[in-house]
Amino acid sequence: MPDYSWPEPSKRRQIGKRYSRLDGIAKSSGRAKYPSDMNPQGLLQAAMLTCPHAHARVKSVDVSAAKAMKGVTAVRVVSGPGTEIQWAGTEVAVVAADKETTARDAVRAIKVEYEILPHVVREEDLSKVPAGPSPPASRSPVTPTRPSRTPRLSARVSTAFRSSRTAASNHMDRSSRGAAITSSTGPPLRPSLPSAGTSRSS
Repeated sequence: MPDYSWPEPSKRRQIGKRYSRLDGIAKSSGRAKYPSDMNPQGLLQAAMLTCPHAHARVKSVDVSAAKAMKGVTAVRVVSGPGTEIQWAGTEVAVVAADKETTARDAVRAIKVEYEILPHVVREEDLSKVPAGPSPPASRSPVTPTRPSRTPRLSARVSTAFRSSRTAASNHMDRSSRGAAITSSTGPPLRPSLPSAGTSRSS
C-alpha cells in the first residue's frame, strides 16, 4: 500500500475548503437546462431493441407491426436474419418516432426469432466455442413509413441512428434505451452538461 502523506489541515489549499461554483445556483434551483429539457421542432425519439441472449443467430425479424404504429417515422434492422450474435445487448433493430413512449412501444412490437447457440462464461471453456463468427448479414436501409418525408427524413434518421448506436456502444448498461434525435433544424447531439456555467472547481 502506498504511504500517503497529507498536508496539515491549515496548509491545505483545496481539501476541506469551500468553493462557489458558477453553475451552483442554476443547478440547485432547477434552472439549469440539459439536453433532455430541450424539445425543438422536429425532434425525434429513438429506442433500440437488443438481443437478450449471449450467443444466438437471428432467424427472422418482423418489423411490420412497429412500422404500422402511429407516430413511428422509421424502422431500421441492424442485425438481420443470419447474423450471429456474440454477446447479450447487441443491437437488433432501432425505431424512430415522434414520442419516446411510441418508440418504446414500437420496439416491443418487433418480433425476432433466434436460434439459441451455446455460450461459455469461463476462460478455461473457450475451447468449446467454435472458431470465428459467421459473416453478418447485409443491413437493410432505413424504411420511412411516411412517403411525404422520404429522402430528407431518411438521411436525417440514418445519421441520427449512427450517432445513437455509437453512444449505445460506449454506454451500454441496459437492454433497451431511448435516445433523442434532432432534426436538421435542431441542435446537434452533445453531452449532458448544464448550460448555466462551464467552469469547474479544482
